[in-house]
Amino acid sequence: MHIAFRVDASAAIGHGHVMRCLTLATVLRERGGHISFLCREEAGHAMTSIRQKEFDVRVLEHHNRPLSPEEDAAASLVQLGEGIDLLITDHYALDASWERSMRVAAQHIMVIDDLANRPHDCDLLLDQNMLPNASTRYSGKVPHPCRQLLGVEYVLLDPVYQKTSQRCAVRKNLQRILIFFGGGDADNMTCHALRELTGMNVSADVIIGDAHPTPDQVRTLCSANGWQLHVQTRRMAELIAQADLAIGAGGTSHWERALLGLPAIVIAIAENQYATTQMLAERGACRYLGPANTLPDGAIRSAVESFRTTPSHLQTMSQAAFNVVPDGRGCYRVAQAIEDLLTG
Repeated sequence: MHIAFRVDASAAIGHGHVMRCLTLATVLRERGGHISFLCREEAGHAMTSIRQKEFDVRVLEHHNRPLSPEEDAAASLVQLGEGIDLLITDHYALDASWERSMRVAAQHIMVIDDLANRPHDCDLLLDQNMLPNASTRYSGKVPHPCRQLLGVEYVLLDPVYQKTSQRCAVRKNLQRILIFFGGGDADNMTCHALRELTGMNVSADVIIGDAHPTPDQVRTLCSANGWQLHVQTRRMAELIAQADLAIGAGGTSHWERALLGLPAIVIAIAENQYATTQMLAERGACRYLGPANTLPDGAIRSAVESFRTTPSHLQTMSQAAFNVVPDGRGCYRVAQAIEDLLTG
């Protein structure tokens, strides 16, 4: 079966879309799928990461203006050709008009979405988030026959997280902090957090991607405080397992941390992270400090200090985090749903 992914990454939108597609693509390849990626050459793209996984990448040229879904579809058809069994799109700028145009190339279409803010013409839809209206938010936005995979039981996590979770225990004392605000971190929340931690005498692992806007600033802050800097690391699961507390954003990082029982101080860096982060905070699985653009000075430092002085709060949050993600096998559930679609 030939499966193609249409997904982008950039300094502005981050690498989360590509990373979850890579997780699914790897599982599908293990099941005999022939996989290709179609990506636009934006600043801070993730095509190197895709090629490192030995997937075929077909490149759409960069434009100085946003393209309409119809324009993107025309360019995509040139690159993809025909004979695709399944086309998977994970892209907030594409909608039903794009998907209808791609029907001439693909027998089936799958959409990965988080926003539920536009119509889709697809046979399978995945929204892996925890939201209060999850069961109804796509009503009227997808065709009646479309199968919807909704909720954290379908979260696309690399199988290494499920394996690593088996050796993770409830955190009881704050000794090591993990700082990660995504592969792009366009607002440079990493440096903001590091400045607030300066002088606190804590151990830390600091993670940034290749697309980080000010890597030299991060490196200088880490060097001055004795923190370990990791750039585009492949050891994320291991580093989460070693940490006692995380400071970071929402998105897929929520589920990676939760599966491994890691308490987290979370700052939302995009509007689509607000509702899910609030739900996790209400369940006691993280401490939500609000959106990045309203974050008060000193809020991160104060939150870290409270966990250090009251370690029982760390333990309670760690226990709550372990209860969020059922088993970390969402990628296999999604892969099975794809096989069912293609063979049904």
